[in-house]
Amino acid sequence: MKKYLITGMLIWVPILITVLIVRALLDFSDYALLLIPQAYRPTTIYGVHIPGLGVLLVLAILLVTGLLFRNVLGNFIVSLWEHAIARIPLVSSIHNGVKQALKVIFTTNKSFQEVVLVEYPRRDCWSVAFVTNRQSAHGVFKHDTLTLFVPTTPNPTSGYVFVVDEQEVRYLDMSVDEAVKFVISLGTVDGIGDKIKQKKKRRLQHDDK
Repeated sequence: MKKYLITGMLIWVPILITVLIVRALLDFSDYALLLIPQAYRPTTIYGVHIPGLGVLLVLAILLVTGLLFRNVLGNFIVSLWEHAIARIPLVSSIHNGVKQALKVIFTTNKSFQEVVLVEYPRRDCWSVAFVTNRQSAHGVFKHDTLTLFVPTTPNPTSGYVFVVDEQEVRYLDMSVDEAVKFVISLGTVDGIGDKIKQKKKRRLQHDDK
């Protein structure tokens, strides 16, 4: 009975939470319609409330803002705004925190090249890591090196950066998105062992060719 209840929860709870979040976002975006004069609002024209129109308006505003501020004058205005915000103690902390979080969300995955396993924090204990850079043998390193980002669980936006010998890692047949899900879920999704075998199998097939 307990097993069935847990299975049911794992199916329905994510669905319900997703629906609630999407609905909240739709309701919140409808506030953007208040920017339109009363006579031109969809509710006034059509006589009914059409959910989701606020999302289209918000997307249009973001697109136009991006177009206007992706130039020298726009960057100058943004710099002045951020300089003014930085002078307000509490507001500056919130603004910088949100900005850094958005940068991580929209740019981090682009820096990750491959997913590997590295022995950390001790030998025979493996952690999922992302390859962010490669370098040829140099200095104290006799072989090619990898720069790795080892994320923390369940927050993959924080972690540690290591430079290791390429021969010290094990490559995984996982996409970056799959690896991030693995970290966030505390390792409850996708078997790492199978991913290593698949990678090895592909390498053997490649070597045979």
